[in-house]
Amino acid sequence: MARERRSSFGGYLWEEALPWLGWRGLLRLLVWTGLANGIVYLSVVTDWDPGWITLGSLDEVIDWVWLFAALGAIVVTAGPVVGERRRGTAAWVVSQPVSRPTYVIGKVVAHGLGVAVTMVFVPGLVAYAWLPEVESARGFAPPLPPLGRFLAALGVVALVTTLLVALVVMLGTLLPRRGPVTGIAAILLIFLFVPISGFGWSKFLPGSLIDWQRPTKLSAVADYIFGGTLPGEAVVVTAAAIVVCTAIAVVRFRRVEL
Repeated sequence: MARERRSSFGGYLWEEALPWLGWRGLLRLLVWTGLANGIVYLSVVTDWDPGWITLGSLDEVIDWVWLFAALGAIVVTAGPVVGERRRGTAAWVVSQPVSRPTYVIGKVVAHGLGVAVTMVFVPGLVAYAWLPEVESARGFAPPLPPLGRFLAALGVVALVTTLLVALVVMLGTLLPRRGPVTGIAAILLIFLFVPISGFGWSKFLPGSLIDWQRPTKLSAVADYIFGGTLPGEAVVVTAAAIVVCTAIAVVRFRRVEL
C-alpha cells in the first residue's frame, strides 16, 4: 500500500507538471522572462522609470520578477484548481489510486515549482547575465554581487510565490468559482505583502521581504544580495504559512463533495 501511494503521488505530480513542460511551458517561460527583463531593460537604458527610486538595477530585477511571478502564481493556479472541480475532473482523479491529500499537495508542489523555475529563477538569472554588459556600456557598472547570494534571494522570492500558490489552492477548496478565488487572493496579496508602517508585527509578514512602499532604500531581499541580512522571522512565517494553507486545503478537500 505504501509503495502504491508513493507511486501514485509521483505519477500524479508528473501529470500536474506537464503544463509547465513542452511547448506550453516554453511559451510561459518566454512570456514571463520577456516581461520582467523587458521592463528592467527599458528602465536601465532609457529615461523611462516606473516611479520609484532605484538604488541598484538588481533591486529592480527582484521587484519585477516578484511582481509578475506573484500575479502569475494566482492566475495559473486558480484555473486548474477551480476548473477541475467544476468540470468534474477532480472527482475522476480522486476516484483513481490518488488520495485527496495527494491531489492537494501535488497541486501545491507542481505549481509552486513551475512558478519558481519559469517565473522566478530563469528570468532572474537571464537579467543577472546581461545587466553587467548593458550597465558597463552606459558607463555605470556597480559591482556584481556573488551568484550564490543572488540565487538565495531568488529562492526567497520563490518561497513567497509558493505561499501564493498554496493560498490559491486553499481558496479553491473553499470556493467553487474562479472569480472569487482570484479576487480574494489579489486582496490578500495587498494585505500580506505590503508592510503596514507603524506596526511592529508587520516585520513578520512576507511583505517585509519585498517592500513595495520603500521610497529610498533597498528591499530586504535586495539588501541581502548586496551583503545584508534577511529578516529570518518573515522567512519562517512564510514557510509556516505554506504548510498551514496546504493543511487547511487538505482538511477541506477531504470533506468537500465533488
